[in-house]
Amino acid sequence: MLIANLWKMLFFEPGSFDMVFVCHVIEHLKNPRLLFEKSKDFLTPSGWLVIVTPLYTYFGDSDHVFFFKEKSLNLLGHRMGFELSWVLTYKDIN
Repeated sequence: MLIANLWKMLFFEPGSFDMVFVCHVIEHLKNPRLLFEKSKDFLTPSGWLVIVTPLYTYFGDSDHVFFFKEKSLNLLGHRMGFELSWVLTYKDIN
């Protein structure tokens, strides 16, 4: 496992990772498309981008720039060339 600043990972070759895991980050970004673009660069062709973010119904933090619903996150990912495999919510875990 490597923990690093995604924006400073310029020394990695394209396709270096099988998975990019981003936890509670995308909702804070001014340009969430950049997350998808950078992740796609670093992933192998069959790699996974795993995003953990509170869905819109759980909003409340004032530092969140974007609030996502399952449909909006799926649409953004699809537009950026990703396919949504599944969505797991807090209620699914409990």
